Parts: sequence; structure tokens; C-alpha cells
Amino acid sequence: MTAKKRRVANTVGSRKGKSRRLQNEVCRLVRAATGLEDADITPTPMGVNGIDLQLSTVARSKFPFGVECKNKEQITIWSEMWQCITNADLESLIPLLVFTRNYERCIYTALPTDQFFDLIPDGGEIDAMVVEKSRINIWDLVSTLNELHEGVPVIHLVRNDERYTVLRFIDLLEMVTPRVGGGTSEVE
Repeated sequence: MTAKKRRVANTVGSRKGKSRRLQNEVCRLVRAATGLEDADITPTPMGVNGIDLQLSTVARSKFPFGVECKNKEQITIWSEMWQCITNADLESLIPLLVFTRNYERCIYTALPTDQFFDLIPDGGEIDAMVVEKSRINIWDLVSTLNELHEGVPVIHLVRNDERYTVLRFIDLLEMVTPRVGGGTSEVE
């Protein structure tokens, strides 16, 4: 049986449209998890350098991340994280790469491992897998995050001195944001 060929965005406009949709979805999820107003977190217009989500002072206190959104079929975590770290450092925020691809049902995120451990709440359980390779197929790895796990499933990627942690975006939101309104979360 042959694998179904995935459609890719072939024009600049369609690639920007994919990125814009992901930015809008990430804004929606962050607003739902934090109770922020629309004006507190907005997507950066296409073509503007820097982080992909503009955060007010209030938003930075509740969601202190410099977000770089990527909606790509082929993604190289190492180079994408370099861009993310560069842009987040300019804003004094925690670098957070948010990524997905066409027809993917889940949004994933990556951040430096040392900063991930700073975010884990007391008593928080994680279920970790460590991968030490320079060439990886990230889509094969992240598919394991959607299986049943004890605790929050994460993947620690290691290459030389670079260490990044990959997890589902909704899991990260639940770790870093208190429940808004005392009910169940709207981020799923």
C-alpha cells in the first residue's frame, strides 16, 4: 500500500495563509486558557520580523512566551528553534516554537529543556522519552505524544549542547495557566 501524498502550499499567499491560521488558532487557545482579552494577544502581521504573537504587559505576565508559529510539512527543529530563541531573546520572553502541518489534528510545541523544567508545577508528572540524534523525523516522534501516557508526555531532543523539549500545546497550556473561571478548560 502506498502512502497518501500530502498536499503542500505552493504559493507565497497559501503559505502565509497556513501560518496566519495557526497564529489565529494559537491566539484563540491562549485566550481561552488565560482569560485574556482579544487586545492582549494578537497575531503579528505577515512580513513583520520578530515573534509571531504580540503580547500586552498583562499577557506577558500570564503567558511569558515568545511564540514562533510554523505550519510546515517538513520541519527542522534545530534551525526553527534558533530563529525562535533569537526572536524571543529580543523581547525577554521564553522561546516557544509552536508547530503543526496540514491534516494534523494536534498542535505541538518545543522549548529549551532547562526552561521547560522551570515550568513544571510541584508534583507535576511527566512521561519522558529522550532522543539523541541530529537527524530526526519529528512527525514520527510527535505521533507518540498522542498515545496513552502516565503524566504529561514529552520528548527531550538532544544534539551536542542543544536540548529541547517537545510536547502538545494543550499540555503546555494546562501546565502554565491556572484554570480560568474554575471550570474545565476550553483548550481541547
